[in-house]
Amino acid sequence: MPLEIKQEYSLSQLNSFALPSTAAFYVAIENHGQLEPALAFAAQHKLPYLVLGAGSNMLLPPRYAGLVLHMQISGSERVFEDDNVVHLQIGSGENWHQLVMSCLNMQLYGLENLALIPGTVGAAPIQNIGAYGVELKDSLVSVRGFNSETINTVVMDNKSCAFGYRDSVFKQAESNKVIISSVTLCLHKTANINISYKGLAEALAMNSLAEDTVKSSLGSMTTPGSNPT
Repeated sequence: MPLEIKQEYSLSQLNSFALPSTAAFYVAIENHGQLEPALAFAAQHKLPYLVLGAGSNMLLPPRYAGLVLHMQISGSERVFEDDNVVHLQIGSGENWHQLVMSCLNMQLYGLENLALIPGTVGAAPIQNIGAYGVELKDSLVSVRGFNSETINTVVMDNKSCAFGYRDSVFKQAESNKVIISSVTLCLHKTANINISYKGLAEALAMNSLAEDTVKSSLGSMTTPGSNPT
């Protein structure tokens, strides 16, 4: 699909604060192959570029004098499966919370503690999102992206991402170099709910909910229409 680069494009509906903002140039990235020509356009016109996902908690300037790459790569694919786990490759433009709910609907586990975190799948590895004793790094197999400096596709495994507490190589050495196009996660076919987080364990105890009850509830959960594909 050819690039459709738009000029003086409003970003007011693309950030959670609904701030009035305009991009000098804007392009919706709908597949990995569009990243190279988009970056070539920016280089040719000597433009800075900004990678935009859901725009969650993002303060945009009144006008961005560069090229905005709006990551809208969608879909998911099972790239590996055995009796115990599924490796699911997900497009970076998918909504994170909807992915979590979709996985529960498919009875794939490991992400449930990370529900309700705003943003897209592609943004999740950047700060190694986490909640209630679980972090993205616990499930991440690899990240696929495009390196804007070396102009080539890269696949980085969990170790290469150098995850830390709300940190990763994408916030450090590879900051704004690697544009994430998809993420591959290892999900389990059997629920093994992590309730080690003190506040979560106390809340369950106060409501007389045992771990087996939580597992049973998750195992029977269905969320119609939440499949990211």
